[in-house]
Amino acid sequence: GSLRAPDGGDVGVGATSFTLAPGSVKEAADASAAGDLAEPAATGSSSSSERTVAKYAADVHTAGAVSLVAQSFVPVAAFAGRASRVTLTGGTDVKNAPPIGYLEHCLAPCLRTHLGITIEAEIKRRGYFPRGGGDVALVVVPGIASIDDVKNDGNTQKNVYPPFVIERKRPGGGGDGEPAKLGCWIVNGAPEGPRQQTESRAAAAAAIKSLLTKSPTVAIAAEAMARAGVPVDCGTKVEPGSGDGGSVLLSVASVDGTCVLAVGKPFSPPKKSSEKDSEKDSDFLNARLRALVSLASSVGESLGELVESGAAVDDHALDQLIVFMALADGRGGRKSRVVARAPISRHAETAIDVCRKVVGARFEVLEGPAGGVKPGLVAVECVGVGATVR
Repeated sequence: GSLRAPDGGDVGVGATSFTLAPGSVKEAADASAAGDLAEPAATGSSSSSERTVAKYAADVHTAGAVSLVAQSFVPVAAFAGRASRVTLTGGTDVKNAPPIGYLEHCLAPCLRTHLGITIEAEIKRRGYFPRGGGDVALVVVPGIASIDDVKNDGNTQKNVYPPFVIERKRPGGGGDGEPAKLGCWIVNGAPEGPRQQTESRAAAAAAIKSLLTKSPTVAIAAEAMARAGVPVDCGTKVEPGSGDGGSVLLSVASVDGTCVLAVGKPFSPPKKSSEKDSEKDSDFLNARLRALVSLASSVGESLGELVESGAAVDDHALDQLIVFMALADGRGGRKSRVVARAPISRHAETAIDVCRKVVGARFEVLEGPAGGVKPGLVAVECVGVGATVR
């Protein structure tokens, strides 16, 4: 597709009006000549390994979040009909965007469970504010192998993603569909060494303690999982990066994989008060540790509140699921349904409005009893248009 100014010319910086001329998904997937390179897809299915990999690259040229670029790339790649690989350069763990770990540990498992889409991220270098320079290789494999022919009213339609439902049937009541499996990932850009590991372990402990204190649902489930010998997936990562920074990501997933809730926040170290070597400045090091632990505690508290709300997805996930709801099969009035916290974000509102106008998907946003959920929650339902994976 393309954007055009009212006079038919290119849209310039500062433009206040433009016209969107949507193109087909296949056109987008085949836009790059480099995308025709024949290379086996890095997947386990024989059908995907026989397809070629379309290769792309996107450089933000600043510390702008590569996770936001990925949000635009994944839906297109999911309908491309073959595996796609994109190299993203920019900020991996920066303000005002989910860290790239959120894509790995929340969005990717969600799309794999409900749509069969596989997303793999290889983080070669972290990028922090203000330098950026992070390097991430992202591979997206459409869920073609997992899509059955959709049969409705005697008709068969191939390669269409089915509508999906993400909802906790028994919030706080236990069961395989309730959040239970803990995951914690600390990315710490401090110089590698004993202190770095001490900081990261302290942050992980603070995040989990805060979560268990805030959420009885998770506390009870975690105790049961511990008795069953299921460990917490906890990782502290020491990875090369540009500058100092990091992130804290905490997740809790249901045993059956239908629900993954996560909160991730970037870490911005405090400013140094002197010109001393940061590795020898005890005041700076202590302030840095306090800031990291405080951030981790806030992440745990936020996730605990999310779990206890009864929502089945977090705000970021809902934002990113809207387009998949709009493009899923909706023949015969079949609906996708996702339950989140009310009110929905402005990002989700915008995505819904765009999908209504561009592809004609029919959305309903039903709060509380109107959507069959408790007050404070909202059910977003959509009759999709049944876009075809090519």
